[in-house]
Amino acid sequence: GDKQCGSALRASLKDPERNLELYGHIEKYAERGSGDYDRWDGIELVSFHANARSRLSSLLGKLITDPTDFYPMLTRPTKTNLEHWLWRAKQEDRPIPIFAAPDAHQNMGILGMQTDPYEFIFKMVSTHIWIDKDESLNQESIFRAIKKGRTYIAFDYLGDPTGFQFHAVVPGTKFYTGDTVSQPIYIVVRVPPGECKVKFFCDNQPVNRGAFFSEGRDWIVDPQPGFWRVEIWRDGKPWIISGQILVK
Repeated sequence: GDKQCGSALRASLKDPERNLELYGHIEKYAERGSGDYDRWDGIELVSFHANARSRLSSLLGKLITDPTDFYPMLTRPTKTNLEHWLWRAKQEDRPIPIFAAPDAHQNMGILGMQTDPYEFIFKMVSTHIWIDKDESLNQESIFRAIKKGRTYIAFDYLGDPTGFQFHAVVPGTKFYTGDTVSQPIYIVVRVPPGECKVKFFCDNQPVNRGAFFSEGRDWIVDPQPGFWRVEIWRDGKPWIISGQILVK
């Protein structure tokens, strides 16, 4: 339902209970300032609809000059959403789970051309969820994983993200997205096969010092306190966006 400055999705796959509360169009919420809010189970970090509205003039130009780059212009989080994501995380002192939304209605058109056919848009982006190995795949385990922050966003048109991992390490224990960890010895990302570039961020600031690469892995030793995340880029475009790990 509408909350005047965004959209609240209270989901259940099999019953009328509100077992999962997700919040979309957070760019609208951010424009209205901090305000009061409920504690949400996840926020929409990527929305094609919001990206299209914010870049309409550029999209029109691309449609005329280079149509092949029209859709890739939509496949990234907006600066406003990234900033609001971090703001909420700091306010609540916890990693905030994320999801992506193609927001496909098959009703967008430019110059008489339909730009969002369902069969195409749904292949562009998805939210991937990590389920613990000992859990069955059902509504309860899916919702539990989302609430724990075990999600990442992938722009699947650039390739299959299977194999992606991101975690912090203390001796004998791994901490994953959605977790808070004190003084880990390093943060490591495992990338899927193929050419790609790894970008680490702490509190949304790029971190390059002390990064290593070996056998499909990158890592940073003795990471500083803050909200850590990683982006994997392919062909000059964002491919995978991780959730947050809070380092204390």
